[in-house]
Amino acid sequence: MRKLTKTKTQKTKLILLLALFFAFGIQSCQKSESDELEFTEAASITDSNAVSATTNASSGILSYNDFNTEKGKWYEESISASYSAAINNQITRAGKGSMRFELRKSDSKHGHRAELGQQPGVVKQEAWYGFANYFPKEYTADPIAEIVVQFHSKPDLDKGEKWRSPPLAIAIVNDRFVLDMRNDSRAISTGEIKMTRLDLGPVEKEVWNDWVVHAKWAWDNTGVLEIWKNNKLIVSRKNMPNAYNDATYPYFKIGVYKWDWANKSTPSVQKRIYYVDEVTIGSGSAGYNNVYPGRTSSTATVAPPVEVTKPVVTPPNVSNAAVNYYNFNSSLGTWFERSITQTWSANISTEKKRAGSGALRFELRKSDSKLGYRTELGQEPGTDKEAWYGFSNFFPKEFTKDPIAEIIAQFNSRPDLNKGEAWRSPPLALGIMNDRFILDMRSDANAITKGQPKMTRLDLGPVDKEVWNDWVIHVKWAWDNTGILEIWKNNKLVVSRKNMPNAYNDATFPYFKTGIYKWDWANKSTPSVQKRVYFVDELTIGKATATYADVYPGRTL
Repeated sequence: MRKLTKTKTQKTKLILLLALFFAFGIQSCQKSESDELEFTEAASITDSNAVSATTNASSGILSYNDFNTEKGKWYEESISASYSAAINNQITRAGKGSMRFELRKSDSKHGHRAELGQQPGVVKQEAWYGFANYFPKEYTADPIAEIVVQFHSKPDLDKGEKWRSPPLAIAIVNDRFVLDMRNDSRAISTGEIKMTRLDLGPVEKEVWNDWVVHAKWAWDNTGVLEIWKNNKLIVSRKNMPNAYNDATYPYFKIGVYKWDWANKSTPSVQKRIYYVDEVTIGSGSAGYNNVYPGRTSSTATVAPPVEVTKPVVTPPNVSNAAVNYYNFNSSLGTWFERSITQTWSANISTEKKRAGSGALRFELRKSDSKLGYRTELGQEPGTDKEAWYGFSNFFPKEFTKDPIAEIIAQFNSRPDLNKGEAWRSPPLALGIMNDRFILDMRSDANAITKGQPKMTRLDLGPVDKEVWNDWVIHVKWAWDNTGILEIWKNNKLVVSRKNMPNAYNDATFPYFKTGIYKWDWANKSTPSVQKRVYFVDELTIGKATATYADVYPGRTL
């Protein structure tokens, strides 16, 4: 074997590397202006020959760490001691090693954290992340939270913006995973940003937890956030903000961050140890299969979960699931509320039909002002906290574009009139504006709602003409963070809001209404739009025990 010797050039490179390391090392020891983050710049010049990480441009993979022999190449290394982040060969998800994180109460150098972080700016607007974590039985319950994964956001320091809490973080509180979310559309964020917390379930010990996160970062309503845990979709937030309005997009960090240890601690919890493996970061083109933890293992299950299964075509189970089913073959059916002012307002028509021999034709004219410019049929206010709804609508080509909105399906809420509460806008309404479906949402935790609650509007896509649009809506009403709202359009999940408020704090739950309500006609109208005509068919209202298949429009075909 030929003896290896260092050439003069190699020695010069080594001296330069040491000089750079020393210079960056001094900088990394200086106190950061914010307690949110301290960069360890030396991590950015780690010897690439010692990195157990791979990239694959063709599959969209930006980095992959198997932790078989080394911790890999990280831009930020918030490590206080030799035990903070070390390779372990006893507990692994795949391969022969994993990363063991340990944080002790005395580790205050980096603000009570042991973390490895990605470089800001590497990930663009859309990205995929995969990782697995393992918590030993000694990882006991603690009411003081710790972050195990965060997606931090570098502020626009050149504009004077300060560090803030991360826009997205997976944390643990009292032996339960929680998801903390923040966003801000302002160019410069100031003050503390309101946080929304979702419960993601219990922390299972002595097993590997596999995670996949898909994010399209946005400070407006174009954001996407999907999270799978152990191959099950547990978070799906589409057309919702999930980031700050910064020049760069959020970047990935993993480890342990227990910020409250600076002020308090649980006497029985003075140390945190857990394991991480199979960390993959991919671009927007990566996809689920390319980042799923353990995909390199012969036993890995890499098929992504299916969000929506096509419904089995069966008639509704009236005894168990369906409360009311309207086929509109010969009559309007029984309704508690009939907001009908003219003979043309609501009629059975054989001109268009989704199934059977007829459909319901709604017509509203600009002159129909008797009931506030509406033609609607409504359910009786009731006690169903959870329900399923299915219906189909058809818009002829004459249903022209109009910037003045109209509601075509709403879930109104009867106020507590005995307490002096007044009527408000509906907590949930499906409308049309400028030839696009919109979803308007409101909620209020106050016992008595005063004024109009803040509205959130989602864009649900274009109004397709001369075809039937099939809708399924599943709701669990709540004014707190236990609510559920799922909406499918033409068999595709377009809204999924779980563990979020979606109602008012009323004695009865919201009730369903269908038809046309064009309230702004009282004040203004588009000259070319003086009449609205469209069709509804296959309307089903189901109990909590119903399923997608029980209410899906056209199941009787």
